[in-house]
Amino acid sequence: MNLDRAIEIAQKIAAELLPFSARVQIAGSIRRLRSEVNDIDIVCLPNDERGLRARVLKSLPRIIADGKYNLEVELKGGLRLDVFMAAPGQRTLFGDGGCNWGSLLLCRTGSTAHNIHLVETAKKLNLRWNPYWGVYDHTGRCMACEAEEDIFEALQLDFVKPENRER
Repeated sequence: MNLDRAIEIAQKIAAELLPFSARVQIAGSIRRLRSEVNDIDIVCLPNDERGLRARVLKSLPRIIADGKYNLEVELKGGLRLDVFMAAPGQRTLFGDGGCNWGSLLLCRTGSTAHNIHLVETAKKLNLRWNPYWGVYDHTGRCMACEAEEDIFEALQLDFVKPENRER
């Protein structure tokens, strides 16, 4: 499908999910402004996960995956919709854990080659980038997870705009 049509559909879906979410962002090849799009990726931070799931499933699509942090469905006409749900930050006995919004958005925006580059860069720095959760040091402490910019900084890289993430 061409980018303009994909944006139109993705914006409608994002608007439908917004009442159930603190944040909603179109990701994937649409966010990278690819001229041809194969699916729609949306990252959200649910404030009503049950309502969000019900809204996605309301149109009776074919369910491909219904996981704890993602819904993958096939909509009418064979279009695939992937909704990825960020986890809110959590307070624990050992301190505050940040929300994984930035890491999940970065991962789901891609490209695959760009994500591999980030993983390899982390390894060279003796760090680990868990694409769904954040950048961790050798002790397991999360160094960056809430914003894409923080992840690039933790990996000692300049921020790369989504439309330039083809590497």
